[in-house]
Formats: sequence, structure tokens, C-alpha cells
Amino acid sequence: MPDYASYHKYLMENPGEIDVLIDSITIKVSYFFRNPFVFEALHEFVLPEIMDALRMIP
Repeated sequence: MPDYASYHKYLMENPGEIDVLIDSITIKVSYFFRNPFVFEALHEFVLPEIMDALRMIP
């Protein structure tokens, strides 16, 4: 789609496409949230990067 307005119009005209959108942006595997390594990696690597980036914003 060339822009968000066009995609919105497409979604409104094709209700089944909303299910496709939801399926494409959701995680269907709960193991991600039960894996302790995920939270350790977030704590050690991801969150510090985000915090550093936020500190640089004026």
C-alpha cells in the first residue's frame, strides 16, 4: 500500500484482512515469555540500549 490511509481503506473494504494483520503482528508461542533467558537478555542488552538512546533525546 502506498500509505496508511490506503491500507485503512483496504482493511475496511476487506474485513478478513484484519485477521491476517492480527496474525502477522502477534506472537502465538507463549514460551517466549516463560524463558528466563529472554528476560536476562532484555535486562543485560536491550534495556540498557534503550535507556542510552532515551538519554540522548533532548
